[in-house]
Amino acid sequence: MTSTTPSLHHLPRRGFTLFEVGISLVIVSVGVLSVMMLMPVGIKAQQLARFQLLASAKAIEIMSVNANQWRKWDEQRMEGLTLGLCSINQVAQTPLVEQKACNWRHGNLPVPMEIARRLDSDGDEIQKILSEGGYLFYSSPRPIASSGEANPLLEDREIPNETQRLVYAFVGNAQQPALANHPCKAWPYYDWYPTPPRARTLLDTSSPNSRHEDSWRLNAWPNLSEFLTVVTAWKTVSAVAVPAKADVVAYRDKAKELAVALGMSVDADGVPNLPPGSAYDPVDAYRVLAAGYIAQSMVWLTSSTFVPTSSDTSMAQRAHESSLTWLRRHATTDPYDWGIDRALNFQNGWDHPLLQYEMFASATPASLLATLFTVPTNGDVSWRVLSARPVINAGTSNSYGITSLMAGAPAPGVVPRPNGNKNEIQDSWGNQSPGLVDTFNLTKPFQPAERCRQLVFWAVDWKSYADAETAPSAPQDASRFPYDSDGGTNYNGGAHKFHNPERFFTFGDASHSTIVESASNKSVYLGLYGADRNGNKRLDVGPVPSSVRMRAVSVARFNFYNPRVWAGLRN
Repeated sequence: MTSTTPSLHHLPRRGFTLFEVGISLVIVSVGVLSVMMLMPVGIKAQQLARFQLLASAKAIEIMSVNANQWRKWDEQRMEGLTLGLCSINQVAQTPLVEQKACNWRHGNLPVPMEIARRLDSDGDEIQKILSEGGYLFYSSPRPIASSGEANPLLEDREIPNETQRLVYAFVGNAQQPALANHPCKAWPYYDWYPTPPRARTLLDTSSPNSRHEDSWRLNAWPNLSEFLTVVTAWKTVSAVAVPAKADVVAYRDKAKELAVALGMSVDADGVPNLPPGSAYDPVDAYRVLAAGYIAQSMVWLTSSTFVPTSSDTSMAQRAHESSLTWLRRHATTDPYDWGIDRALNFQNGWDHPLLQYEMFASATPASLLATLFTVPTNGDVSWRVLSARPVINAGTSNSYGITSLMAGAPAPGVVPRPNGNKNEIQDSWGNQSPGLVDTFNLTKPFQPAERCRQLVFWAVDWKSYADAETAPSAPQDASRFPYDSDGGTNYNGGAHKFHNPERFFTFGDASHSTIVESASNKSVYLGLYGADRNGNKRLDVGPVPSSVRMRAVSVARFNFYNPRVWAGLRN
């Protein structure tokens, strides 16, 4: 019997047609291309995330250093004979973040202006910042200095070049900052209390403890003759290592006589009674000193050398407490009475007066700017100083005290100054006469948005420019340089620490073969030969010509509050 089932070898073969294969290839190609197209996006997102992380760390560093840096770091000059002599006061002490941050020790260096003007950004924000006088910053190629005169060139560590691709700027209007102190007097001064009437000798400018006599004379305090008898008695007991008890008693008695002459109430033992009025009523500076002289003499009599009695000890304790009560009343009620030093053993948040420059007119509301103040004798030019309340008993500064008041002439080479710099301080105050517009505004109300600013970061490979290291340093504020307002050189050991932020990376000449930090060579001083901005100690020339513009990509924005005054007790 013959089977009718077809053989498997005779069945028709089936497969993909050419059209089907083509469609499959298109689908696969689309999938592969889609994956490949996602890779750059992923890489870009990864790079952006990394830059955002670096920007966050840098923002924390900037704000932390600004908040915690000791305001008197680097031993800069704090007092000038005239207003314009102390040229670095604002750079070291200002609460403005960008001005304080623009410093080699804080690790923030300004991008050369020639390069910064080639960078494009969203909304042309970078160029707007530059046109308004702002800086574009980059990170130092070395870690920030922690203390002393640390030279970053001596560090072996280098930060990754990727970090230096971050550039950043402070956006928003800066506020006029308060002055850290009067440019002619670094008030407040401090001293231990109770203190004896240590009178200034001919050339004694070493300590603020010796200004009592200056204050008594120059401020026309009452009973000068009685004060001088106390000074004479004090000189007698302080001239020997172990004074006679009779001399110390005489010093105490003269101090009691001074207190009574000043109208102070004392008890039967001569101990001053507590100051009158409430805790908010101010007391005269000279009465505080008088109470201190009595307390100091009575405490001295409790020395074992004099075999004190229980009565002596009791009087000394009461006099000491009374003295500190007078002192604390003075310190907490009026920071604008500069007649005596503040208590080193009783510092508080109200020791510092509020001062600012008078940059706006006080004559009429229609006027815009105040008149620059010029000293006729030497042409010193500066803004005048405004205070929240009138300063009294300003006297002289510690640096420019009396040098020819007593008998005899000053030492050779010392210019006689019978009034110290009292006249300069008196003439420095702005116009706060009744009826005129009050331009002091540190205590006026404000909206939080008026002080809110932003720290903005961008990413751009500006180091690829051919002139990234040969472009001159960005121009700096004149307050960074040791020249006073009439053009005279006023260089001092602390001033140089605030010069060109790129000072440790500047090239020494047009050959760019050496890296020099020089205060005498003005071209190097200003960074005119460029700087080793990546910190590898040689000149690098990038592949991108200076004619090419680069696009800066936005990375992150951080809001911060810009104070006008230091507001923390720790500062």
